[in-house]
Amino acid sequence: MNTNFAVKTFGKTKHAPAVQVPTASDTAKNSEVTYLTTEELSARIKYDVRTIRDRLKDSVLLEGRHYIRPFNGRKILFIWEVIQSDMIRFAQLNNSSPRM
Repeated sequence: MNTNFAVKTFGKTKHAPAVQVPTASDTAKNSEVTYLTTEELSARIKYDVRTIRDRLKDSVLLEGRHYIRPFNGRKILFIWEVIQSDMIRFAQLNNSSPRM
């Protein structure tokens, strides 16, 4: 369920983006999600921690899809199932395209 709400700032009303409000079934699905720190992701995909932070994050690994910042903090938690499925999907796409 999406919820829109308005925010008043300096006498003008701005509409905030739609927020996804989780339902009970969404919460049950989320219990199957594996959150990893940068170090744990590094061990799984065999990339250096600095490579993940400097080269992959925000170019290949996108906030909101591949990772989150819980409670608007600095800590980053990567979503393993999404990263894993995207790695496999992109590898299959690269193998099926003709090479020149």
